[in-house]
Amino acid sequence: MTTNTKTTTAITQNPILAPSRIQEWWLPKAGNILATLFIVMAITKMPFTKALTYFFPSMLTILGIGAFGHMVNDWLDIKADHKAGKKNRMAKLPVYQRILVLFLFLTVALLPWWVLPFDENSLWLLGAEFVLLIIYAIPPFRLKERALWGALADGLYAYAVPAVLAAYTYFLIPGGSVDWLFLAILFAWQLFIGLHNILIHQVEDYENDLKAGSWTYPVAKGTKRATKFTIYGVLIPELLLFTSFVGYVSLVYFKGYFILPLVFLVLRYLPLLLVSSIRVFAHLDNAKDLQTVNMTYYKFLIFWNLWWCGMHSYGYMAVLGGALYFGVPQIKESVGGLVKKAYDRAYYFLGYWVNMSVYWFRVYIKGEDDKTARREHYNEEIHGKGKKRASIAVVNRNQSKYTETFVKQHLLHLPQDVHFFFGGDSYFPKYVTLKHKGGILQFLPNSFNKIKSFLLPSEYLLKIAFQHYLVESKTKLVLAEFGTVGAHVAPACKELGLPLIVIFYGYDGFHKNVLEQNKESYPVLFDYASAIIGVSEDMVQQLNKLGAPKEKLRYHPCSVDLSLFEYTDHSKNDPVFLAVGRFAESKSPHLTILAFHKVVQEIPSARLIMVGKEDGELFEACIILVKALKLEERVEFKGMLSHNEVYQIMKKAIAFVQHSVTTPIYGDKEGTPVAIMEAMASGLPVVSTRHAGIQEMIIHEESGLLVEEYDVDGMAREMIRVAKDGEFAKGLGISAKKRIHSHPLLANNIHILAELIEELLD
Repeated sequence: MTTNTKTTTAITQNPILAPSRIQEWWLPKAGNILATLFIVMAITKMPFTKALTYFFPSMLTILGIGAFGHMVNDWLDIKADHKAGKKNRMAKLPVYQRILVLFLFLTVALLPWWVLPFDENSLWLLGAEFVLLIIYAIPPFRLKERALWGALADGLYAYAVPAVLAAYTYFLIPGGSVDWLFLAILFAWQLFIGLHNILIHQVEDYENDLKAGSWTYPVAKGTKRATKFTIYGVLIPELLLFTSFVGYVSLVYFKGYFILPLVFLVLRYLPLLLVSSIRVFAHLDNAKDLQTVNMTYYKFLIFWNLWWCGMHSYGYMAVLGGALYFGVPQIKESVGGLVKKAYDRAYYFLGYWVNMSVYWFRVYIKGEDDKTARREHYNEEIHGKGKKRASIAVVNRNQSKYTETFVKQHLLHLPQDVHFFFGGDSYFPKYVTLKHKGGILQFLPNSFNKIKSFLLPSEYLLKIAFQHYLVESKTKLVLAEFGTVGAHVAPACKELGLPLIVIFYGYDGFHKNVLEQNKESYPVLFDYASAIIGVSEDMVQQLNKLGAPKEKLRYHPCSVDLSLFEYTDHSKNDPVFLAVGRFAESKSPHLTILAFHKVVQEIPSARLIMVGKEDGELFEACIILVKALKLEERVEFKGMLSHNEVYQIMKKAIAFVQHSVTTPIYGDKEGTPVAIMEAMASGLPVVSTRHAGIQEMIIHEESGLLVEEYDVDGMAREMIRVAKDGEFAKGLGISAKKRIHSHPLLANNIHILAELIEELLD
């Protein structure tokens, strides 16, 4: 077998309309059209009830036309996407299903026109839309591969023509005259929005287009020149056309219409072009910098145009309220926060009096003493009277990455009140939860900054929000998971005078690129942090070499929930070997496969089970290697599994294998792998390498077996040895279990970390 069913499904599944795909192509385009519809509704003073009649057919045709174009494009891009290694929604579908998909979306696009009004001009616009969709993708035209012509065609069919068609249709609904000058300005403005967006996408997709041989504008001219053209040749005219559009609406229809768009333009775009920290002109070949000037008209104009609709019909105001609530996180969080606060206060008030009534009944009616009356809550009550628990912040980039179980242990078991910050493209968090109860970090110092955070998101404002929340929640200490996170939050902690603990886990202390990126921020971190933790002795030594003061350094291995992995005798199991972890270079799963290949030659019935995420760096390379070695029947890829599922496989395995290495180019290393400690706790013999913290946990031939890095033959010999000698394997497992369960830093892991926190708080 090549892979198990779960893995095969994970690899081949490629939904036609996954939420991420809808967000990528439908929302921005539909958002612009929505804004257009609302302004025409305001201009024509369309009654709210009539607007409702036509709104949903309008949305259906927008979705249908857009989806039809994307599916045609995907079908004709199958070969190019395969060359570039990109996923393609149509590739896995047989031809008849592709035809059905196109027919479905074409039906969705055309059926609403039984309801929507149209005339000869509408038909010309609709025809132009489908012609553009087709010649953009279909040979011999295939404009998408004709440099700037492709960008122009995309701007026309994705933005300009649909916007004009939508506006023209809504001018027809009341039966009045059509404002052709309005449509002309709208057409030009939307065309430049479309050009801007497709050029940004092409710059970001440059490497894939290069591999596929797609002759896009950035491929033809280079990303630097394409970016300059986007800024000077597209963005600036786009801003001028935006100004012309709002100016025309103000002069002809609504005198005050220009006010907020002008404020929006000044706050949202001028700083992006002028402030040096944005670095738009400093790094013109950087697609991420281009994204900072990506236009978001629909997010603002939908609300603004709805407001003008509401001037003649209050029904629109209700829609505006809903749009603001669901579209602006700050408003949703504020309203949700007030409701939750009221609920919590009522719940705790009622709960307090119910509990006290039960307590008084036991004491005064039943005659119980205080300890008996409080039952299991006695110790908690007595402890609570003594010392109130301090609030601390745990900060990580990921919310719940499957490999970072040690972070979850901190969140669940630290005795302090933990505020968990996570998320964001930068290492500064965007979200906060309190004991996993949820909530978005939007606590900014004042209403002006709330406006700015909506119009001009930046790391600076995230820092302000982070600091404000720390102050408001009376947080006394920050625990940064990973050195890279610590380096980013250290200045914020320093400004507030908050103690900072940072834990280094592996790549953050060894990977050459990471060290180069943080060569200025790590010294600041080392200077300010109150405690710097390495999860292996090897890591502690490395941090000292990097400049961390010895007096601040502490060795503290990753937290492991030993209760989940009870001892089992594996000595009589079939020759099944288990590998668990990311498919990353430092874990070198391909070397484990090479060693296993040698094992199979000696033990033909041997099997290897590999557990780990399907999109790991080396996952597909490992599948290719398994096929090349003709081991499909012997190697099984399980994908991501829960702790309990891994433990159930551990029970049936003969040994745990992992060939960790120091990577030759970037010098990346492990800390102390949690999966190895879990295997040892369950009594499963471990065959691994003399690498970083692994050799600190395992005593060779006593609590496991170790070989030198890259010694594939040696690893194979030790795997065969364990599989053939059951008594030897049993002895290794018993010793491994004892070593892990008796390790003082593991048995009392959370308690030791909690004591360190309390020590710094005092």
